[in-house]
Amino acid sequence: MENDIVSDFQLSVLNSQDAEAIFGDTTDDIIAAADKNGLLEKLPIIKYFVAANKFVEDFRNRRFLKKIYRFLYQTHKYNKKKIKAFFEEFSNASIENGYELMLEVLERLDNIHKVDVMTNLLKAKLDGQITIDDFIRLTASLRIVPYVDLKRLPDYIKSIGTRYDTYMLYAAGLLYNSAIGSDGVGVNNSNHYQLNDNGLLFVKYGLKQDVSSYVKSNEQLIVVADDEVPEQMQGEYPNITSVH
Repeated sequence: MENDIVSDFQLSVLNSQDAEAIFGDTTDDIIAAADKNGLLEKLPIIKYFVAANKFVEDFRNRRFLKKIYRFLYQTHKYNKKKIKAFFEEFSNASIENGYELMLEVLERLDNIHKVDVMTNLLKAKLDGQITIDDFIRLTASLRIVPYVDLKRLPDYIKSIGTRYDTYMLYAAGLLYNSAIGSDGVGVNNSNHYQLNDNGLLFVKYGLKQDVSSYVKSNEQLIVVADDEVPEQMQGEYPNITSVH
């Protein structure tokens, strides 16, 4: 029975009209009724959840509802024409239905606080501070990185040595390798990383942190844990230094 409910809901989500209703038809009156549990009951697709008690009790799906509510609560006062234009642009850039994609993004976020970051990025797009391509890339990074590591991303405004959070942030396309050394995280911690262009946008607009102190490190800097720098490397990388 529960599998049938899940399957039916998935089919319902694929209905573009239902998906659009969530993001396009939510009114201030619905939001105002949230404290009285009116929000979920007034959204067409959410009625389906509420009617299926067994399904709503499922932990994962209750979290999904919570993320949808948080997103709507934070975005309901945004300019409606801009929101509609955003979804049209989102659809064109992704070559898929933008409303459905937004539901998928919300469903895949593994921490409720990531919804806040995503709404910040949406606001930045609506205000013309980032492009639609930026939004798509940055929300992809948002899905990948654990929230505990995202909170430490502003540390990389300066070029710093490798840490345990470095690997996920680098893999998500938010850092670049600013200094390459032969000893990894060992002696002198010579591998260094810093925010790249995507990382800067993420910190500034997603995390709402000041990045005015950012100065890009020399990308050609290579630190070698040896007394002598190979002659070939000297010619190719003029800014090599040696450490002992």
